[in-house]
Amino acid sequence: MSSRTKGYYSVKRATEYYNSLGYIVDSVEKTGKFRKYKDLFSEWFDNKAGFDLLGVSQTNTPVLIQVTTNKPKVHKNFQKFADIFGHLIDVQQYVRTKRGKPDLVFLYLPGNAKQKIEVRNNGETGTNN
Repeated sequence: MSSRTKGYYSVKRATEYYNSLGYIVDSVEKTGKFRKYKDLFSEWFDNKAGFDLLGVSQTNTPVLIQVTTNKPKVHKNFQKFADIFGHLIDVQQYVRTKRGKPDLVFLYLPGNAKQKIEVRNNGETGTNN
């Protein structure tokens, strides 16, 4: 499977998860042959991180989502963003894991706090701190 196909399935699964929570989700990736920064706010992170999806809801705080496959990206970049802007918008990282294992969602909260949620294929969630 090519990395582009693998990324598509990861974004698709993350979108389905956030839709089930009541969010309207859309991709915010910028594309183009000569683009240095592809993800939203990646320039702010010196291209070490950024966000792939934006989710909005009538009842929940808007959420910026970074989608990865198998391994999470470095947490300190997202935590730094959450410390500054976490009172306005939720910062999360969705990690699509290998077959048979639950996917992971990391919630980054202001004040250097992080929460990990396991997402099983049937939509159930479990929380680990």
